[in-house]
Amino acid sequence: MAYHYTFDKNTNKKAVGTTFKFDETGYILMEIWDYRTGEVEEKDIQSDVTSNWDKFPDFGIYEHLLKENR
Repeated sequence: MAYHYTFDKNTNKKAVGTTFKFDETGYILMEIWDYRTGEVEEKDIQSDVTSNWDKFPDFGIYEHLLKENR
């Protein structure tokens, strides 16, 4: 999860907040909170993350995990 806030330059209070929720399958849920109006907008994205994961190695066969540029 990650948060991003934008602040009102006159009052230094939060104006807009964005929450990013991630999971291992590549699903991302974004919630955009407008603190001035109270409105919440949701967006969801499915992204391909298969290249981010290695196959779990068999016991004792870890050579490919030691490569610097996998």
